Amino acid sequence: PDAVRMKTLGERLRLSNDEAARLRHWALTIAPDAKMTETELAKKLYYGDRDGYLDRIRLALAAARTRAVEDNQAMMEAGGLSRLLNFTLKWTKPVFPIKGADLTGLGASPGPKLGATLKNLEREWVGSSFTLERGALMERAAQALEP
Repeated sequence: PDAVRMKTLGERLRLSNDEAARLRHWALTIAPDAKMTETELAKKLYYGDRDGYLDRIRLALAAARTRAVEDNQAMMEAGGLSRLLNFTLKWTKPVFPIKGADLTGLGASPGPKLGATLKNLEREWVGSSFTLERGALMERAAQALEP
């Protein structure tokens, strides 16, 4: 499914804006593999749409449970998807600990360089599984902003 087709479907079914948006998010979300770790999923959830992942995982879990009647591998897959579903239901999006104002406080001027630096720092933070603390990020920001 693609987002354009889902938009058309939403209009044809006279879905509310929220329902149509959820359908589009589902269409744009790639179902996670049952063997994916919670750490990997957290990174995807941070950049993606939680409801899209919930819908994809639920559909994949239902399919795996249906196949599990005759297929032991599908039972293992269902277990992994159930684990990911529980994680996603409990997951809350972490807040990036620095903002543009923090970088201007270091002497950076508003503009593309500040935005790029902020995006790079955010990628590093997500790559660290959200463990880099504000102080470490500010040190990296100061280094990145040096002339």
